[in-house]
Amino acid sequence: MRMLRQLLYRLIISLRTFRKKGLRAGFAELGRTISRIFYQRAEFIVIARALLEQIPPAASKQGLVIRRATTREEIASLSPIADMIDMARFHKMFDHGSFAFIAFQNDQPVGYCWVSEEVDRNVTRVQPPLHPGDACVHDLFVSPAHRGRRIGRALVSHRLRFLREHGYKRALAVVRRDNVPALKVDKKTGYTNIGEMSHTRILFWDSFRYNIPDA
Repeated sequence: MRMLRQLLYRLIISLRTFRKKGLRAGFAELGRTISRIFYQRAEFIVIARALLEQIPPAASKQGLVIRRATTREEIASLSPIADMIDMARFHKMFDHGSFAFIAFQNDQPVGYCWVSEEVDRNVTRVQPPLHPGDACVHDLFVSPAHRGRRIGRALVSHRLRFLREHGYKRALAVVRRDNVPALKVDKKTGYTNIGEMSHTRILFWDSFRYNIPDA
């Protein structure tokens, strides 16, 4: 059911791409959608940061406000910067106990990040194995129009300080190997690589492989 729902969302996005960007872009999006049905593979870096020491706030653009979302209505406020696939996933993550921090500039959402205390593959398929005192941090995003303003670093710092103040000992994240901007932000905020993992999907079959010697 989850995969069929995502496929439907992808098809809708493809149709919107046809209307907004023309035939070439629409067929490209449709081709990516069809290929995802049969095969997907991604490689990830597993990173961690201890939460023992004090975490200073990161400098960011004046007027930036970061708040924890505590209601479904607040999660819905992300719709201007997230597509329907992510919005469906975000609502499900929120209902399963994950929580988000949203960055606002002039009362408009410009970025977000998430925290999960448990691994639930029905909600977030790619997560590292967690131990007591660990929290999984994921889905860091800043809208393209607002990048380069230290908003990502402010979100990361805010999230880490929240976790430390609430008794967590370590933050773990899984970042796609090709997501260079996110890896740079994480490195600047004290994360270190502790392992690797991969996710392969063939139709309805999923395989996860971990190599995390220090976990």
